[in-house]
Amino acid sequence: MHCLRGRGERLSPDIDYYGYTPLITPDQPLALVGLPAAHVGGTARLVSSFTGLPLFWMDRAVEHRAGASIDAIVLEKGDQVRREHERALLPRVLDAPTPHVMVLSEVTLADPELGPALRSRTTVFALRRHLDEVIATIAAAHEKRPTAYARLLLGRKPDPAALAEELQRLAAHHQDVDHELDVTGMHPQHAAQAVIDALGWKLPVIWERPKD
Repeated sequence: MHCLRGRGERLSPDIDYYGYTPLITPDQPLALVGLPAAHVGGTARLVSSFTGLPLFWMDRAVEHRAGASIDAIVLEKGDQVRREHERALLPRVLDAPTPHVMVLSEVTLADPELGPALRSRTTVFALRRHLDEVIATIAAAHEKRPTAYARLLLGRKPDPAALAEELQRLAAHHQDVDHELDVTGMHPQHAAQAVIDALGWKLPVIWERPKD
C-alpha cells in the first residue's frame, strides 16, 4: 500500500503516512540523535509539526517492519538484526523527494555504512541530556513498566553505575555532528523551537494575534 503525495509522488506509508505539507524546503534532511530518554522522539515530532516536514522515526519503522518491539528484537535476535532493518530502511528516506525530520536510534550513527551516509547527506543534530536525568527517567519508567528500556537493562533492575557506563558507550557514537543542544530540564516543545532556531529555519507566519 502506498499513500499519495502532491505532484503524483508516492511514498511508502512507513516513510510518509500522513501526507505532510512542508512550510520550508531545507537543503537536506534533519537527523536527530541522542540517548534513550533524552526526548529525541518527542522533540522531532514537534519539529515536524512546526515545519510541516515529514517525520521518520527509525525505531518505530524497524518495529513496523519486523513486527516486534525494539527491545524484543535486540534481546531475542541481537543488535545486528536491528541494524539490518535500519540499513534496509534508511536509503528510501534519504532518497525521498521531500527532506524528512529523522529520529535515529541510539546506535544508527555507529553503523559503518549508515554513519558516513548520514553525516554526508543529512544535518545531524545531537540532543544532550545530563546523565543523571537520563538514568532517573529510565529508572522511573522501569518502575512503572518493567519491560521499559529492556535492551539497556538486560532484564535487570537499573544499576546506576552499570547504566551510566552503557549510556556513556552509546553517547560516544553521537560525536562528530553538525549541531548539538543541551536539553537538560527542557520541555520538548522548547527543545524543538531551539533546534529550529539553531538551524536558522524561518517559518512563515500563518496567524498573528490581532492587535488591540
